[in-house]
Amino acid sequence: MILLPILAAGAVIDTPKLQRQLDFMVGLCRANEVVRFVAHEGNVVTMEMRKPGLPSVSENKAFQCALAKVKDRADLRLEAPAQ
Repeated sequence: MILLPILAAGAVIDTPKLQRQLDFMVGLCRANEVVRFVAHEGNVVTMEMRKPGLPSVSENKAFQCALAKVKDRADLRLEAPAQ
């Protein structure tokens, strides 16, 4: 029973499925207009801010909610986008 979560954490999720999960997490936090997380091969996730400048208080709360949901997923690697 203990090995099952460990094995699941190391499994690679297919990119379209992961993207749907990321979009759902952002939607739950009502952060669609603030941030978008993009799925890449190998459970890598990058973040795109939707608006330039500083977010409002409510936008920041939505962003923090979405970011926390992504960080809670031990199987994901949040990385900076390639420049």
